[in-house]
Amino acid sequence: MTFFRFLMQDVLSEPAILVGSIALIGLIIQKKPSLNVLKVP
Repeated sequence: MTFFRFLMQDVLSEPAILVGSIALIGLIIQKKPSLNVLKVP
């Protein structure tokens, strides 16, 4: 239970982490190659 509290309060409260994780999940669902998913511009 403390893990979920930590996840909700500390990790998902940061907008950059939330948007980045949504984008990562979207690219994984689209089955993009891992080099494209983790590529730094």
